Amino acid sequence: MSWMITDQSRLGGTCYIEVQPGKYDGTCWNAQSVYFTEEHFGFIERTIVRHCPKYSHYAFTDINKSAWEAILADLDRLHAKVGSSSRLADFRGDVDLYFADTEQRFLKSESENLKSLQQMLNDFVRWARKTLETQDSMAVLGM
Repeated sequence: MSWMITDQSRLGGTCYIEVQPGKYDGTCWNAQSVYFTEEHFGFIERTIVRHCPKYSHYAFTDINKSAWEAILADLDRLHAKVGSSSRLADFRGDVDLYFADTEQRFLKSESENLKSLQQMLNDFVRWARKTLETQDSMAVLGM
């Protein structure tokens, strides 16, 4: 199962990062958005920060198409690295492990989590590229 959430009925509570098509429009919890737990978003957040220095985990940030294209190219590379890896240590420096126990929990089911991470990266890159066919930007709605 992918860690990217597209079905709002799977959301429990409000601790999610939302990626919204287009610029932030003053609304949250949009049906066309995708969602990530804070922990799972940490696997891609470092890449976003690298290409969008104004990004903040605690704000709503509009990111233009050209920045997203660079982000998605890097996420493609990360996807390939995860796919050719048999352990988190192989790409540990490319991701943020958001909570103190994230790494420990990831390692308990490392093989399964590697597959879930690879699926999430694939799903997000595919969704974002499709979204950017009709949008000039996407917004990341932080905590």
